[in-house]
Amino acid sequence: GSLDMSLSGKVGMRAIVYYMSTTILAVILGIVLVVTIHPGVAGQERAAGSKDSREVTTPDTLMDLVRNLFPPNLIQATMQQYRTSLMSPGPVPVNDSGQIRDPNNTFTWKFKG
Repeated sequence: GSLDMSLSGKVGMRAIVYYMSTTILAVILGIVLVVTIHPGVAGQERAAGSKDSREVTTPDTLMDLVRNLFPPNLIQATMQQYRTSLMSPGPVPVNDSGQIRDPNNTFTWKFKG
């Protein structure tokens, strides 16, 4: 059987109207839920009171991303995340090994991770 063009147009229009109406409904429902529930606010309050923001450089962040791409242990990778943390040298700019670590320049700080 051949397709009737008017019937195909009606079915197509109904599909487009259904898609647009469900999309608009999902957007409205999402906005209402975000406004009423406020997701993430409790986590922000806990994080604000727990510690200061970590001081890292862009290369450290990129290297953490690369390290997390290829985990040595897949099971451990689902539970943990590798993260570089910089250790401030304190007020003394020279450490035990004689290397100069400027407190104002994060590129000279020691890191662990």
